[in-house]
Amino acid sequence: MTDDQVHGNQEGAFFNQYYKGVCYAPLYIFCDHHLLVAKLRSSHVDPAEGALEELQRIIGLIRKKWKETHILVRGDSAYAREEIMKFCETQAGVDYVLMQAFRQHCLAKTSLAKATVGTIRLNLLKLGARITVSVRRILIAIASSCPYQDILAMAYSRIQAIPDTG
Repeated sequence: MTDDQVHGNQEGAFFNQYYKGVCYAPLYIFCDHHLLVAKLRSSHVDPAEGALEELQRIIGLIRKKWKETHILVRGDSAYAREEIMKFCETQAGVDYVLMQAFRQHCLAKTSLAKATVGTIRLNLLKLGARITVSVRRILIAIASSCPYQDILAMAYSRIQAIPDTG
């Protein structure tokens, strides 16, 4: 979820404690850098409100044109809802990655176990690395000075230990 701060008396804008301001809480869906959905919502709604319906609509449109396309749904912990995950699981070729699941299964008992999505993104996902691709493997080399390399290694081993349900 993101916020769109407003100034003055805007219809539908409310004070949001998390963002510490009067704002809207728009729902965005992107495909890479292409904006597919932009829905302006009041900030006093559930962060996931309307997300399932928009996912169903967008995935339906994609499937009409490209039936075999692999779709990856990525959302932060606000979208870790049973109905969204269940929908993705019932759709062939639709996978999902949710930050809450990553935090719960891969970062448990680490200093980032209760970190915000922004902190996790900044410290674990936005890293400078050298990537080498060969016939047998993909090697990701990060700097030895990376302060979270032990957590990265632990998260990687925990991801590898998750059983494949497909």
